Amino acid sequence: MVHGTADRHQHHPLLERLSANWWLLLARGIAAVAFGVIALIWPGSALLALALLFGLYAFSDGTLAIFAAFARNAEGAAPTWWLIVAGLLSMAAGIITFGWPGMTVAFLVVLMAVWAILAGLVQIMGAFELRKELDNEWLLMIGGAFSIVAGLFVIAFPGIGALGLVTLIAIYALIFGGLWIALAFRLRSLHA
Repeated sequence: MVHGTADRHQHHPLLERLSANWWLLLARGIAAVAFGVIALIWPGSALLALALLFGLYAFSDGTLAIFAAFARNAEGAAPTWWLIVAGLLSMAAGIITFGWPGMTVAFLVVLMAVWAILAGLVQIMGAFELRKELDNEWLLMIGGAFSIVAGLFVIAFPGIGALGLVTLIAIYALIFGGLWIALAFRLRSLHA
């Protein structure tokens, strides 16, 4: 479905914007991987540190998503709504975490799970939107599905404990970040 460069830019403004700003998706992926690595290296950290680290990650992820939605708004095309929604959800999760850093383990578990489920749903919707312009766009869809499954798992097993929560979130961040990085390089290859 992807056509020549000139044809693609005329008929697929969403693909043009995303491929021109591939580095924003790369930054989101790198941030997620960094978060995952840090969480695995120091799993015994206090829950407050985990909450603040999660809040920082969620807020920066949301900021990058909103920036990506409005970056290089070619030919007056509307912003990418699914990136805006995902960005606002992430920023809200970060703000809530910073607003109540001493929250209980149960509240932090629920907040992270709800954020993962909602972000996953929005990413799947975004993947369907992107498929209108790019064949076989499965990376974003897999990332969204994985996010939903991780969120549902955390809700189903809230008593896994802080260490289990850290490990689960770290693995989620590593996989999620890897998928964003792969998508970024795929979009970069289209931006010629």
